[in-house]
Amino acid sequence: MGIEIINTVPKPIILTDEQITLSKYNRYLGWNSVKVHPYYFSKHNIIVIPKNCGLDSLAHELVHYYQFMYRHDTFDIDYGAYTECLEMEAVAIERWFKFKY
Repeated sequence: MGIEIINTVPKPIILTDEQITLSKYNRYLGWNSVKVHPYYFSKHNIIVIPKNCGLDSLAHELVHYYQFMYRHDTFDIDYGAYTECLEMEAVAIERWFKFKY
């Protein structure tokens, strides 16, 4: 992503599905999911990764962290070309990570 780490930028809190309740996850999400999925909650700077997910899922959510905290991309708009591009970048890095590691 070409991003230089800045020590003063807050690091994300990383939780597993065993460390967050489904009800709290759903409150952060804003709708009712039946299970916890990988997700970066930008307003709380929290990444949730279920224990059954691989590190490639963590890489994907870390991309969203860097998009938000370093590039100041926003996730507050409806899905469209802009958010689709952000998601495509995260998927590309996730796939690269899975292939490489």
